[in-house]
Amino acid sequence: RTSAKSNRFARPLHGFTLIELLVVIFIIAMLLALLLPAIQSAREAVRKTQCSNNLRQVALGIRTFESERQELPALYNNGFLARPAILFDEFHSHSWQSAVLPFIEKPAVHALLDFRVPSTDARNQAAINSRVPTFVCPSTDNYSPRVRWLALFADGPSPGPAMPERTAARTDYQAVVAVRFPRDSNRFRDSETITGEFQFGAWGEPSYRRRQGGLNIDYRTARLSDITDGLSNTMLVAERAGLPDKYVGRKLEGTIETIDDFDGQGHEGAWGISTHYPNMAIWNQRVNESSGGLYSFHTGGAYAAFADGSVRFLSESTDLDVIFAIATRSGAEHVNLQK
Repeated sequence: RTSAKSNRFARPLHGFTLIELLVVIFIIAMLLALLLPAIQSAREAVRKTQCSNNLRQVALGIRTFESERQELPALYNNGFLARPAILFDEFHSHSWQSAVLPFIEKPAVHALLDFRVPSTDARNQAAINSRVPTFVCPSTDNYSPRVRWLALFADGPSPGPAMPERTAARTDYQAVVAVRFPRDSNRFRDSETITGEFQFGAWGEPSYRRRQGGLNIDYRTARLSDITDGLSNTMLVAERAGLPDKYVGRKLEGTIETIDDFDGQGHEGAWGISTHYPNMAIWNQRVNESSGGLYSFHTGGAYAAFADGSVRFLSESTDLDVIFAIATRSGAEHVNLQK
């Protein structure tokens, strides 16, 4: 039995004082503050690698398509038409991304599409709502939803009511079809223009003609051999993320629900639906200046896939003349891009 006297000499229990606890919390907070940027940087590095791999796979799929079919995928796949194509068919045709699906190991999604009817037909809703990870940059998931509402012209020879309840899975990658200059610009040659605005890229070009009171559209599909500037100097596909939302820098300016001047272009961010040719052209702006041009949510630049299958990171400081040169197929410009 322990005596009261011996208990006086027993070692007292020791706990943390309030000051010690606060010091420990402060140290943990400092360590987290130091570690979180490193963790976020590592995660973004992984996302950038995946984005680059996505674009490489798309570029190789396009090259394989061209090798087998002797032409690049058409921007407007509208074999469902029983009449000459008109302007508004640009908003309802199946896209080049739909055509390339079997060549990027997505034959199951391709099989869901019914090419006998427009891409916007109700029979294609399930298919075009299928998320294709190869078309999505991992860095965009925190910025815009995977499925966007569409505001499309109704199918027909003239603008009809919008279809706001239709949806489609998003894409962050767009074909680089042309550079669009102001009509009074002296940057282009007459032989390479359409309505005095465009200098064409690797994908071929449309021509708009008025026939019997309507506006018909003809489209020439191209081959890689049409590129005279060199395959390694000509972009095929690049990041144009965030569409159809409007971003300026990193600031969201509005969505198709809040901006009045979208002109029915809510489908620009959809992989399964084509869009108006001028909307695919690059405007006079630097990388990441706005979502209307080459744009990504990566820090410092955006990725582009070139006609030789290579993928390069274009810095936000890339000169506009360089962007114009690598977006066009036959300008005879000399550029030096680091791989």
